Amino acid sequence: MDKKALCDKLNYVESSLERMLTKIKIIKKAMRQRLKEELNLSLENQKLKKRLLELENLINDEKLEVFDKKIEVKSGLKALYKDGFHICNTFYGNRFLNDEECLLCLEMLDR
Repeated sequence: MDKKALCDKLNYVESSLERMLTKIKIIKKAMRQRLKEELNLSLENQKLKKRLLELENLINDEKLEVFDKKIEVKSGLKALYKDGFHICNTFYGNRFLNDEECLLCLEMLDR
């Protein structure tokens, strides 16, 4: 192989390596960008999970309060019914006559 052909081949290899190095730098830059985005998304995801857990706990606490209030109201209605008063919509507050039972009141207590 003569010297000119050898120099041409070396120049070709050099330019190929330079193009390859440029492509590697572009890929490396894109990879750094993706890793940065992934980290940001991971941090945001952690924050959202924490906030979701806080909201779920808040909702559960509110559900317990509503449940407790329902139990309190129901026990109050039971006490009224036991004392001989209607608790149904139709006769609410009226006294029973002759120790009768009201099907509407009993239905309300069963709910």
